Amino acid sequence: FLDFKNHFNPEVYKAQEILSAKLSSGFTIDDLGKEMNMSPRQLSRLFKHHTGSTIQDYRDRVRITLGEQLLKYSEKSIKEIAIECGFENSRQFIRIWKKYHGVTPSHFRVSPIQQE
Repeated sequence: FLDFKNHFNPEVYKAQEILSAKLSSGFTIDDLGKEMNMSPRQLSRLFKHHTGSTIQDYRDRVRITLGEQLLKYSEKSIKEIAIECGFENSRQFIRIWKKYHGVTPSHFRVSPIQQE
């Protein structure tokens, strides 16, 4: 899913696959470490070394990418999209969204730019 997968470490790739599959389940970095039989700290270091990004940043980017698709191609509310993307609430979704896009999800949805 994203340019962060441009590496050759099988453990990091597995972590990315697990995170992508469990976006909306409330899955934590501690849970990921347990599933991978690694400490969260060890996994975080390995992930950052091979991707240049933190696990949290990767997860946020995957969620935002999913949110983009839902905003473009569905009529779901911002709240519904936030929950489907794995955010705790719409406020958290909007905050992270603005970090990456500089505008709110509502503005993105009605903007001609999102049609590109």
